[in-house]
Amino acid sequence: MRITKKKITAVAASAAVVALGAGAAFGYWSSSGTATGSTQLSTMAGLGPATFTIENGLYPGGSVEVVGVSVANTNGFDVEVTSFGTPVFSSDDAACQAAMDGGSGPWFTLSPLPTGMLPFLVQANDTITISGPTGTFLTMVNSADDQNACQGKNIIVSVELTARTA
Repeated sequence: MRITKKKITAVAASAAVVALGAGAAFGYWSSSGTATGSTQLSTMAGLGPATFTIENGLYPGGSVEVVGVSVANTNGFDVEVTSFGTPVFSSDDAACQAAMDGGSGPWFTLSPLPTGMLPFLVQANDTITISGPTGTFLTMVNSADDQNACQGKNIIVSVELTARTA
């Protein structure tokens, strides 16, 4: 059997093609997979308490008009106040609060609640003060209880607000 240069060249070229093909097969990687991500939704913080601006001069059996209401929005987005809840009355004076708690019934009423201004917008991280509403009165009930402990003391009117994102 005679080996010629032509045959050696052909065999060498074939071996090179096979070697290159094998190298390409071993050098190729493939992969598949999935990508996921997540985020946490923000929550809506409660609004600051509604602060009612009330004329001075309240006494047992008397009424004073509410002349404004302020609401603070501590959220980073606008909210729309849609309703007022039932008012709760308290005092920052311990003796007055104890007398109110020990009384025979509520000493104060707020009526009617100022629903004519609803709904209203409170922008993100802002406090809004609305003048009026007219016709809303805080009344001190003329109770059979001794109400002297509350003379000259602050009465706090807290009202829960219902709001939604605007």
